Amino acid sequence: MTKKTVKHFVDEGGRYIGQFVGAEPPQGAVEVALAPDDGHQLWVDGAWSAPPVTFSPLTRFQFEVILELLGINQSQVFALIDGLPWTDMEKIIAKKKVETGGNDGRWSRENSLWDLLGPSLGISKEQIDEKWLEAQAL
Repeated sequence: MTKKTVKHFVDEGGRYIGQFVGAEPPQGAVEVALAPDDGHQLWVDGAWSAPPVTFSPLTRFQFEVILELLGINQSQVFALIDGLPWTDMEKIIAKKKVETGGNDGRWSRENSLWDLLGPSLGISKEQIDEKWLEAQAL
C-alpha cells in the first residue's frame, strides 16, 4: 500500500486553496511547502505573510486607557465631533457612543470616528493601532 502525500496549494493571488491528498487541485493552483497558520495569510516570495492584526472591541476601561495613552480626553473628542460636518443628530449619537461605548458598551477599531479624529489631534492611524493593541491586552 502506498502512502499518499499531502500537498498544499494556493491560487494565483497567493490565497490558500487547501490541501489535496490523491486528488487534483484546481487548474492554475500552485503547490506550496506548507499550510498557513491563519487563513488570511498570503503566500508571497516563497513564504507566508504575517498573520493579520486583529483589533478586538474595547471595554469602557480599555477605552479610557487608550484615550490616556494617546494623550486626549473626552472633552477634546466632543469638541472635534462638534466641528465635523454632520447633522446635530449624528453629533449627538457620536457623543453618546463615546460616552457609553455604542450600542453594546464596547468600542470597535473599525469605527471611522477614530480615523476622523486622529489627524485632528495629530495622531496617526499607526499610533491609534499601536495603543489599541496595548489597551486590548489589559
